[in-house]
Amino acid sequence: MQKFIVALILLIVVGGVAGFLSDRVTIACPADAKLCPDGSVVGRTGLKCEFAECLAVNSGGGNQGILPYKSGVKGIVTRGPMCPVVRGGDNSCADRPFSTDVYLHRIGSDKPFANVVSDTKGQFQFNVPPGDYTVNAKNDGISKTCSPIFITIGSDEMKSADISCDTGIR
Repeated sequence: MQKFIVALILLIVVGGVAGFLSDRVTIACPADAKLCPDGSVVGRTGLKCEFAECLAVNSGGGNQGILPYKSGVKGIVTRGPMCPVVRGGDNSCADRPFSTDVYLHRIGSDKPFANVVSDTKGQFQFNVPPGDYTVNAKNDGISKTCSPIFITIGSDEMKSADISCDTGIR
């Protein structure tokens, strides 16, 4: 009986200490961040280490949460020349729209930030956060080169950037 009472007292003490310490547990969340549409970043928080909410304010002053980017770049990819000898007034050899992979890189990064395929009219568009970028296209022509475009995109700004690819025909 004496062992039972000692065990019961020990159980009550251990339970009380555990209950006291459970209120003081520290949660360590990963130190990564989420980029918000306005260019700000938020970290992880709370017991489940979820990302904090991005605060985008509409004109009425209310929180809209995460919005699609209103900034970006759009343009047309063309490829030419299309004939070995171009004569004046001959439009059959003019540069043509080119459907291909288009890549967007942040300045200083070798990895693509985003990529799309230009349509049959050569048109492409990226909706991305403000920043400094390089946009370029993949060319499967003889020369395999396209002219990269360096561009700075501001907040709520859609820039134009037309890419010219060389066929290598001379």
